[in-house]
Amino acid sequence: MNTLSCLAHIKRTDNQRPPPPPLLADIEMLIDRSGSMWTMTKETEDGTQEFVNSQKEMANKTGIQTHIRIQTFDDKVETMTGFDGGDITHTPDIDINSLYPRGTTRLIDTACESLYEQERRYHNYRKKLPNMVKQLNPTIVRIFALITDGEDNESTLFTSSNLNKLIKKNKQQGVTCMFLAANQDAIHQGDIFGFDSGHSLTYSSQGENATNALRAVSQQIARTCSGNSSTQFNELQRTRSAPPLNKDYQHKPQIYRNNPLCRC
Repeated sequence: MNTLSCLAHIKRTDNQRPPPPPLLADIEMLIDRSGSMWTMTKETEDGTQEFVNSQKEMANKTGIQTHIRIQTFDDKVETMTGFDGGDITHTPDIDINSLYPRGTTRLIDTACESLYEQERRYHNYRKKLPNMVKQLNPTIVRIFALITDGEDNESTLFTSSNLNKLIKKNKQQGVTCMFLAANQDAIHQGDIFGFDSGHSLTYSSQGENATNALRAVSQQIARTCSGNSSTQFNELQRTRSAPPLNKDYQHKPQIYRNNPLCRC
C-alpha cells in the first residue's frame, strides 16, 4: 500500500504543519546522445535506468503522482518509448538503443521546444482539475533537466539568448531547471543558458563520475518532487561527479577525434 502523500502534513505533534505535498510532479528530461557521448555510453544507460527506478520508488512511497517525459537528442529528437509524459509508475525499462551515441548536437532548439511542451502539459493538466481542487491552488512541481557533453552545432530556430530568457521565465514560474554538462564548466555554460549555478553540475566520463552525476540529479529531483526546497547540488555530489581539472580533461576535442560516431 502506498504511503499517503498528505500523512506527514497531518501527523505532527509540535502544533506546526509542513507545507502540503505537491499534487503532481512533472519531469522533463533531455539526454544528449550525440557522437561525443560514446565514452560514457554504459554509464549513461545504467544511470538513466537507476534514475527511473529511483523516481518510481519515490512516487510509490510518497503517493505523489509523478509524470515524466524523456527525450534523447543528437541532430534528431526522439521521445523514449514509454516515457511520453505519463505516470512514471507505469513506465517500462528504458530503451538503451535510444541512448546509443550518434550524430551532432541540436541542443538549444531541443531545449526550447521541450520547455514549451512542458508548459503546455502543465496548463492542460490544471485546466482539467475539478473546480473544488482548483480553489485549493494545489502545488504542481515542474522539473526540467538537460544533460549534455558538447556545444550546439545544429540549432536554427532559437539562440542561446532565447534559451536564457526561457529558462529564466520558467524559473520565475517555479520550475526547477537543472543542467548537467560533461567535460566542461557547467556553471559557466549553464549561466549562458540561464541556469542557476546551484543547479548546474559538471561531470566527467572518467570512472564512475557519469553514473554519480546521474545519481545526483536523481536525488535532487526526488527532493524537488517531495516538495523539499533544498534542491541545489551539494559539494559531495560535485566532488563525486568530476575529478580536479587536468590536461586530458581540458582537451576534450582530442579525445573524440578518432571516434567514427562523432561528427561534431
